[in-house]
Amino acid sequence: MVVAIESEPKPVLGKPPLPRYGTVAYQIWKKWDELKKAGRFTAYEAKQIVKEHDRSRYGVDSSYSSVLSKWAREGYITLVTEGRGQIPAFYEIQN
Repeated sequence: MVVAIESEPKPVLGKPPLPRYGTVAYQIWKKWDELKKAGRFTAYEAKQIVKEHDRSRYGVDSSYSSVLSKWAREGYITLVTEGRGQIPAFYEIQN
């Protein structure tokens, strides 16, 4: 009998389906290729890439973290390092 272990890596699915226009997920989705080029990134870094011309880059909007966490659970991106407290989670987009 073979038992799947929850900690086994999930296969990467590629780019998620197009999210609803105007949402944070849509904004992140539009910058998919730039995030992929960045390598490993945090939610804060994703926000900086999405809002590259926005001068108000203070703190991390929890909605960025929420979208990235959801996509990692669904297998679209990889959670490289889990965040805890003040230590951010790191994500990566595989090929």
